[in-house]
Amino acid sequence: MILQRLSVHDFACLGDAEFEFGSGLNIIRGPNEAGKSTLQTAFLTLFFVKANTTSRDWHRFQSWSARQMYSLSADFAATGRQWRLTKDFAAKKASLADLTSGEEWTDHDQVQEKLDELLGTGSRDVYESTAAVRQQQVAMLGAKDEIGQMLQQAISGTPAGVSVPDILNKLDKALSDLQRGLPPHHAPKNPGPLVIVRDQITTLEGRLNDLAQDRDKVTDARRRLREAEEELEELQPRVEQTDDLLQRGERRRKLEEQLKDIESAWTSLHERVDKAEGLAGKIDEIIGTEVGEKTGEESAREVAEKAAKLQDEERQTAGKIADIDQRLRQTDEAMAAAKVRGWVRPAVIAGAVSIVAGLAGALFWSPWCLLLTVGGAVVAVVGLVRRAPRGYTALLEERGHLERDLAAERGKLPRLREQLADLLKTTGVESIGELRSLADVESELRGTLGSDALEELKQELAQSAMERATIQEQLKSPNLAHLELDPLKIEGLRRQLVRDQERHKSLQGDQIRTSTILSTSEYDAEEQLRTQEQLEAAQERQARLHEKETVYQLTQEVLAEAYQQTLAHTTQAIEPRVAELLKAITQGRYERVGVAEDSFEPVVFSPEKNGEAEPGDLSCATREQLYLAARLALTEVLWPDESPPLLLDDPLVNFDPQRAAATLELLAGFAQSRQILYFTCSSRFDEYAAHIIELPTPESGA
Repeated sequence: MILQRLSVHDFACLGDAEFEFGSGLNIIRGPNEAGKSTLQTAFLTLFFVKANTTSRDWHRFQSWSARQMYSLSADFAATGRQWRLTKDFAAKKASLADLTSGEEWTDHDQVQEKLDELLGTGSRDVYESTAAVRQQQVAMLGAKDEIGQMLQQAISGTPAGVSVPDILNKLDKALSDLQRGLPPHHAPKNPGPLVIVRDQITTLEGRLNDLAQDRDKVTDARRRLREAEEELEELQPRVEQTDDLLQRGERRRKLEEQLKDIESAWTSLHERVDKAEGLAGKIDEIIGTEVGEKTGEESAREVAEKAAKLQDEERQTAGKIADIDQRLRQTDEAMAAAKVRGWVRPAVIAGAVSIVAGLAGALFWSPWCLLLTVGGAVVAVVGLVRRAPRGYTALLEERGHLERDLAAERGKLPRLREQLADLLKTTGVESIGELRSLADVESELRGTLGSDALEELKQELAQSAMERATIQEQLKSPNLAHLELDPLKIEGLRRQLVRDQERHKSLQGDQIRTSTILSTSEYDAEEQLRTQEQLEAAQERQARLHEKETVYQLTQEVLAEAYQQTLAHTTQAIEPRVAELLKAITQGRYERVGVAEDSFEPVVFSPEKNGEAEPGDLSCATREQLYLAARLALTEVLWPDESPPLLLDDPLVNFDPQRAAATLELLAGFAQSRQILYFTCSSRFDEYAAHIIELPTPESGA
């Protein structure tokens, strides 16, 4: 590309101006603040910034005296054709015209896309890191990734617009998008296809498992229902048969118990009747008739009780008579004793005298005198204890009362004996013993008969015999006659019946439960088939995604390795040219240069160090010379056929005269195939210039 004309309107300090350029080395010279840097910015803005930008950063280049944004235009030659580029930032319009063919583009994106193609890059960073060298920014390289992409395209012959790093980034993004949410990463809100299909498979497997369980439940329920129905069909007759057998056995047992009770009652009644008849006959033998007929409704027992009472009164009266006789004898003895004088007081006195005499004798004569004391004490005690008899007159009066009581009691005896004789006479017996025997027989008869008469008892006996005959006939019936069940067998049948009934109830419960399961089950065979098909489809999709993942990974690995190998070849291709250029600039001092594959940072072999020296180890000027050589070499590699103009903002300011002259010679050679716009304040480079553009001196303040 050869820039021929650049026009600016209301752009910063340049205002309205137009500049003409030629091929080769163009020296743009002017003093400070003449607009050299502004002219570089105008070029970069025109070629790399869209006219419809909304960024406020570009407003700062508006002229202070202008009321609206600026406009820029340029004429240039490229690809063998003439072009005109116009960008009006005030009207936000752009146009790129192919003056040779007459074709024109006005869409901002299309204009910029076509410019990128003509410039050989769409990256301002790449351009400023290689072909545009600003003052004090020589010793640095930017946009290394983009430079690497362009180098890879230039060396490997990859078509323009095809970027291996972009492809690797796209592969990495595609792989990341595919694997988004897989461990060890946290599950995002928007998981990738692998996570989605994995979760879908998990869901489908869970649903299929649920359906399989439902199917198994339904199958099991149907099997259990069928088995329950079959077992119930077999069990029902057995339960009915066992129950009927037990009922008949229970009926026979109850009838036998009733028969046993009736026979026992019949036997008892028969014995009572026989006994009653015997007792009645015995009574007839004793008195010839019933006692009540002779005593006026009184039974022999009642008469015997009266006779016993009279006999008791007779015995009590005899006892009283004997008691009174005893008391009379005691009274007579007391009366005889009362005639004798009382001797109580003399005994006490005599005892006291003996006690005193005994004590005195023991004290003055002999201890044996104490025996007299003991004897006196005994006499005194007897005299004190013994009661003196009552008076004789009182005893005589008491004796009179006793004699009267005795006469009264003796008068009762004949009367009681007469009453007892009359009572025995009324019963027809001769003694109390016979009367008691008669009472016992009659009492036994009444106990035998109870409240019933003998005839009623005989009727009850006949009724019991009829009931016995009825039960015996029932036991002889066909249902009960040959039924022989002992207690053990009955108990065994009863336990069997209970077990069968419980089993019958359990089976009915199983019927209800299984019927409920079958009626409420949501199992759908078609849904299971659909779910199985969906699962197989999801598994197939997962397999395809894993295949794609594998392809991505393999492609990424192969392409990355190939890219690294390409970069290695690229740096190997650059290193000789950088060394050649640096040797020319440094006049042979530095001949060996290495370039890092990843950062493109240059290193030199230092004779003093006898080894590699990092750029930081070099002097400021040498470091700038090293980077200038690297930039020029990169420019040759990146744009081997047609390059954009090289913008050099006086990069030789720190060079000594010898190296500056050598570098200018080198640049003059470069200018044979590339347009160079060299911005400087000095006129010392004029002799090397093909064209000189002198900027006016800025006006001084008033």
